[in-house]
Amino acid sequence: MPVSKGFVEKQEVTVLRDSGCNGVIVKEDLVPTEKFTGDFKWTLMADSKCVRAPVAKIQIDTPYFTGEVEAVCLKKPLYDVLIGNIGGARRPDDPDVEWRMGSAQPAAEEEDPLPFASEDISELLRDDRATVHRRDQPQVVSAVTTRAQAKKDKTTTPLRVTNSSATAVVDRDRLIQLQEADSTLTKYRSRPVKEMTKGEGTVQFEVKAKILYRVFQHARVNGGKPLRQVLVPQPLRRQVMEVAHDSIMGGHLGVKKTSDRIQAAFYWPGLHADVTRFCRSCDICQKTIPRGRVPKVPLQKMPLIDRPFKRVAIDLIGEIKPPSEEGHRWVLTLVDYATRYPEAVPLKKIDTETVAEALVDIFSRIWGS
Repeated sequence: MPVSKGFVEKQEVTVLRDSGCNGVIVKEDLVPTEKFTGDFKWTLMADSKCVRAPVAKIQIDTPYFTGEVEAVCLKKPLYDVLIGNIGGARRPDDPDVEWRMGSAQPAAEEEDPLPFASEDISELLRDDRATVHRRDQPQVVSAVTTRAQAKKDKTTTPLRVTNSSATAVVDRDRLIQLQEADSTLTKYRSRPVKEMTKGEGTVQFEVKAKILYRVFQHARVNGGKPLRQVLVPQPLRRQVMEVAHDSIMGGHLGVKKTSDRIQAAFYWPGLHADVTRFCRSCDICQKTIPRGRVPKVPLQKMPLIDRPFKRVAIDLIGEIKPPSEEGHRWVLTLVDYATRYPEAVPLKKIDTETVAEALVDIFSRIWGS
């Protein structure tokens, strides 16, 4: 883990560079009283719990970030300081190698701005262009990025991930307002407070402190104790599913586990159907699902193609090594289903524009001949 030493208000601390955090967290005991701003922030923890904590402006000096920053103060954080993905913070794998313990202390006297002023002129050498050099001055070599290296370092498009910082914090008054305005929850609010049988368990709806709850009790749920669930209004349901499925501790689990996680604290009519659609449409889950988890589709009879170029088969062959003398590494192939007429076009690259231009060239040549 990216753990190092650092300073908070000139106090030595242990620092964790947390790539899953979107702010700075500091141990409350390390913050002087005058540094507290008087504000409070709701913080979503790794276990999906929300904690209201005071805010302070502190001076930190670490290998990952140095300067004044606004931090959330917790009584018992995992480390003295947690630095998240804030502006100016270095990556977890890229700490400042020149940072040293005590670098926050006042520096020694400034160096003489004219280092050669007191030296004997015999220590200096002059070349034909009258450029001054010191005998012991090291030579500086500049690194150049070659075209091959730039191509190797070309960034790839990352998977879309949910920005947890965009999750809005909903206070109690806002929740009450949305519950009262939601037509899908009206019937539960108007029902009398009485128990209803649901399988082997019982269900009842109640209003407590103006918030509508569903109380579910089952011998195999919550140790047999009543489970109080907040009824979620429509505008907040997607946000709840994102936290349960996409958050740091969500893990992109399946439909059942995501539903169980939500129902531990929340409920709304049609919850299971909504969670099913949400999980099956998750971009990251679709791209990273293990092989064999996608069900096989039974074979069907293929239609007979009775007209040339009504249907064609297109494929890419490559990467071919070594490439041709012209630098072609790929071959775009096209075969007509009806006549078995083949086409093959050599390509130097297979980006969208290159492939599209090759296909246009093929069909222009075929239909234009």
